[in-house]
Formats: sequence, C-alpha cells, structure tokens
Amino acid sequence: MKTISKTILAAVIISPVLILLSTNPTNAVEPTGTGNSVRPAICTQIGVLKNNNQTSLEVQIANTKNNFTQRISQITANQSSVDKQLATSRATASTQFDARITELLAKNNLTTSQKQAITLYQTNMKKAEVDRQNAVDNARSVYRKALTDVISGQQQTLTSAIATYQKTVDDAFATSVNNCGDGTAMSTLNTAVKTARQTLADTKQSTKSADAIKQLA
Repeated sequence: MKTISKTILAAVIISPVLILLSTNPTNAVEPTGTGNSVRPAICTQIGVLKNNNQTSLEVQIANTKNNFTQRISQITANQSSVDKQLATSRATASTQFDARITELLAKNNLTTSQKQAITLYQTNMKKAEVDRQNAVDNARSVYRKALTDVISGQQQTLTSAIATYQKTVDDAFATSVNNCGDGTAMSTLNTAVKTARQTLADTKQSTKSADAIKQLA
C-alpha cells in the first residue's frame, strides 16, 4: 500500500491546482492632476481595467477547471497502471508457485500420503493468497475512495472561493465605475481587489491536499 500511495501522491503533488493570482487588474498609477481634469481619465481607465480583468478572470477560471480535470485523469491513469502491474505480478507468482508444486509431485518415490500432503499444502496456500489479495484490494479501494473525497472537497472549496473572488471583484469594479468621479475611486478599487486576491490565496493555501493525502497512506 505504501508504494501505491506514494505513486498516487506523487501525481497529485506534480499536478497542483493552478489558481493564477499574479494578474493585478488595478496596478496602474492613478492619473495625476486635480479636480475635474483627471476624472474623465480615471473613469476611462477603470472601464479599461474592468474589461481586462473580466478577460483575465475568465482565462484563470478555465485554466483551473482544466487543471481539475487533468488532476483526476492523472490519478486515474496511475491507479490503472498500478492495477495492471499488480495483476501481472500476481499471475506470475501463481504460475511460479504451481510450477514448484508440479516439480515436487514429480519426484520419485513419493508416497500417496506425501502427494496428498503436497496437494493439500497447495490448496491451503492458494486460499491464503486469495484472502491476502482480497484484504489488499479492499484496503486499496478504501484508500482510493478517501483520496477522491479529499480532492473533491478541495476542488469544491476552491471553486466556491473563485466564485466569491469573482463576485467581489465584479462588485468592486461596478462600484468604482459608478463612483469614478470620486478622487478615491482608484485607490478604493485597488484595496478591494487586493483583499479579494489575498482571501483567495489564503483559501488555496489552506486546501492543499498533500498533507491530507499523506495521512491516508
């Protein structure tokens, strides 16, 4: 199980959820000047930033959803690979065991009782191996279900956080557009977007699944 867990964990760590927070839609410097002379420029600038932000946010959301899909696909592929390797290993071990039993039974001068003992040993060993394999398979299924739950919970939390971020930023731009004549419109917008971005970053950090997945192993 540790080998299987490490394989799946590696894929999860290699493909982290990508929430792009580097875009700063309000990083432009406020126009200089006084009174009504700068207000039209600020209004125009806020309108341009609003459109740019919407485009950037749509790309970020699309990338995040695509990453979710890739993440699950990678885990599924890893699990399938593990299952195939395990099936091959089990088949090889079974074949080798039967071959050794055949060699024992082919020895000269074996009594009927000895042959019966060898056959009984073969039967008991095969049953024990089936029981062991079933226990391993059940444990692996439990682990995979827990893994799916962890990742699903993380994705739901992040999806909700992104939606909240989007609404907060949209509301901030709407307010700034309506109040663009106010001399503090740009600084207020900057503050609102910065706070929303930090909240999203904090949520992303708190929902990292690596530690939770390690605890499942």
